[in-house]
Amino acid sequence: MLFAQVVKLTCKLASVLLLARLVSPNDHGLFAMASTVVLLLTLFRDAGLGAAAVQTAVLAPVQLSTLFWTHLGIGVLLTALSAGAAPLAAEFYSAPAVLPLLLLMSTSFLLIGAGGFVRSQLERAARFNDVARIEATAAIGGTIAMVAAAVGQAGAYAFAVYLLVSEALATALAWHAIKWRPASRPRWSSIHHLLRTGRDVTGYQLIGYLLQQVDAIVVGHFFGAYLLGLYNRASQLLALPLLYLAGPVNQVALVSLSRAGTASPEFAHHARTTATVVAHLVLPVFAVCAILPEEIVRLVLGPQWPEAAPFLRVLSFAAAAATLTSFAYALNVAAGQTRRLLWSAAAALPLTILAVWVGARSGPLGVAQGIAAVNMLLLGPRWWWAMRELPGSFAGYLNALLGPGVSTAAAALGFWLGGESAAGADWAVRLSAGVAGGGLGLVLAASVWPRLRSEWRIVFAHLPIPRPNKFTSGA
Repeated sequence: MLFAQVVKLTCKLASVLLLARLVSPNDHGLFAMASTVVLLLTLFRDAGLGAAAVQTAVLAPVQLSTLFWTHLGIGVLLTALSAGAAPLAAEFYSAPAVLPLLLLMSTSFLLIGAGGFVRSQLERAARFNDVARIEATAAIGGTIAMVAAAVGQAGAYAFAVYLLVSEALATALAWHAIKWRPASRPRWSSIHHLLRTGRDVTGYQLIGYLLQQVDAIVVGHFFGAYLLGLYNRASQLLALPLLYLAGPVNQVALVSLSRAGTASPEFAHHARTTATVVAHLVLPVFAVCAILPEEIVRLVLGPQWPEAAPFLRVLSFAAAAATLTSFAYALNVAAGQTRRLLWSAAAALPLTILAVWVGARSGPLGVAQGIAAVNMLLLGPRWWWAMRELPGSFAGYLNALLGPGVSTAAAALGFWLGGESAAGADWAVRLSAGVAGGGLGLVLAASVWPRLRSEWRIVFAHLPIPRPNKFTSGA
């Protein structure tokens, strides 16, 4: 799965590098406006039944067929709702160009409805090789199509091209891989027991959408497409570690923890190990974005995006907290504690809205500061709530983050010292010096604390690096 994410991340970085130079900040902002509607409706793409099906040990044939028809029907409904919401979104943002863009993007729900179920069943069967191949192929095809559209001066429509092409490829490849076909008419009563989990998951994701998008909605409504483009581009860069590093690890953890069950002595150990691996993978990335934002923006987005650097610095703290909290989803769904997720998100929502409202008085950067502050303040309470009454103590889970915290602090100090040592030099020299200093900080920390070396070996074992097979066949 991580190998697939390497491919997807490479495609994403290539597209970011190219589209930042081919598509204007204003068109980035228009796409972000349309995306607020699409992302909202995407939360209902399977009514949470995909996660419920993964968590369930056995599904009868009639249940499988019913789930497929449910996914397909939801896809048709969401297409209609998205198209109907397009005029309202254009009026809300005072941007008529959002209307035709959103109408085009709405057709993606037909593809999601047709392929979402079979893709979830591949995950449920732990066929991660197939999932990885499908995701990597879809990412490559979508990226090629998007860049071609951008070269053809499609503007904001280039992003819609990626959405449609990648979903079409993923749907076709998933149906080819699974070989399953619906064999009976739907029997809605057969999935009633899945609806509770599905309802809780959907409610959690809906509130999570508001938590993640309320700042973008406010910036777009009050400050316009250009500033939203800057804000959203910084936010999207910081979402990459969650999507392509933490995401696949959490995805595999959901399946493996669901199969182990909370009664297994391996549950707590595997959960803590996953938390450690995720933190080691993502925290140094957020640290370098916080300390060297101008250099990162110059490298990734180009010279025309310097105004995005302050957003990148501030939002990196919010992204770090949100990524660490993301593991709670896999842990609680696997343990059958989906209601706990819902209450956690519901408690955070009013505080987040308050932070955005207060921050908006100081402009878009104030919004970013409000989001960062509330995410950092809620990190500890949300972790405590997610871990309570599960195998393993809260202190044990906190201890799993100690090593990543120390190594990230050492790297952050190195990033800062390295950047300061080249303060008067070109941005590329400053970035190189900062990264070198961060690497030296990590090496020094590991040299004095054996635990870090042990944890890095675990992280290395998770990375998609070819290794010789140490097992040999014998008599």
